[in-house]
Formats: sequence, C-alpha cells, structure tokens
Amino acid sequence: MTVSPTQSESEIMSWLPKFFNRNNPDTWIQDGGKTYGEVVAEKTTEILATHRPEPLPEEIGRQIDEISRRAEEALSDKHFAT
Repeated sequence: MTVSPTQSESEIMSWLPKFFNRNNPDTWIQDGGKTYGEVVAEKTTEILATHRPEPLPEEIGRQIDEISRRAEEALSDKHFAT
C-alpha cells in the first residue's frame, strides 16, 4: 500500500481491519487457523477480563440516580408487556 504525502501511516492503520486474516491458507493454518468468530470471541473475552473503566464522578452518579428516579416515577402507572 502506498501512502500519499497527506496520509500518515497512523491514519492508514486506523481504518485497517484488525480481525480479518489475509494470509494464504498455509500461513493461516500455521498461525492457528482461527475463524473470524474465534478471534473476535477471544478479543471480547480479553476486554471483559481486563478493562477497568474509571469510576464516574460522584456528581454524575447523583445526576444519573435522579434521572432514574424521575423515570421510574413517570412510568410507575405504565404497564409493559414482558
């Protein structure tokens, strides 16, 4: 792939697919022969096991609680099918 003078390598890499394998079949098998679904499932498991989001500031938590309280109050007389 050639890079134009206005494109940086990081710009090019930002849109390249991360989970597709474009190797030939022999190399793919040598590298483990994982399907797209297997690769995505492994990455998902890794993210869920390791990602630790920063806690919300207390004020934001209070605002969310207030929004939830008002929604529950506004919907208390509504009946939803389950």
